[in-house]
Amino acid sequence: MKKQKRGKVKQSLKELARERIKTLFKHAETVSPEAGRKAVKRARDVGMKFRVHMPKDVKRKYCKKCDSFLKPGVNCIVRLNQKKQSHIVITCTKCGAVIRMPYKK
Repeated sequence: MKKQKRGKVKQSLKELARERIKTLFKHAETVSPEAGRKAVKRARDVGMKFRVHMPKDVKRKYCKKCDSFLKPGVNCIVRLNQKKQSHIVITCTKCGAVIRMPYKK
């Protein structure tokens, strides 16, 4: 059996990690806020262990400060800011973190 170099992860393991992250986020949507937070934490741990970037659609669904799954109207406030640079402002009600995402008109 060949020995892998230190820090290298096989591509097949990365694909499995991406699938696991997506399934954990699907689970986080259906359960209570506390169980959702644990699922998001586990998904982030999997991503860091296998050096996988979070998919763009998943990255916007959780608070990076407190790891809570964001559900508009339940535990976050979503607003549109249409001044010079149009962007969406998402505020986590648990920790108060602010996430800004630009959008085109």
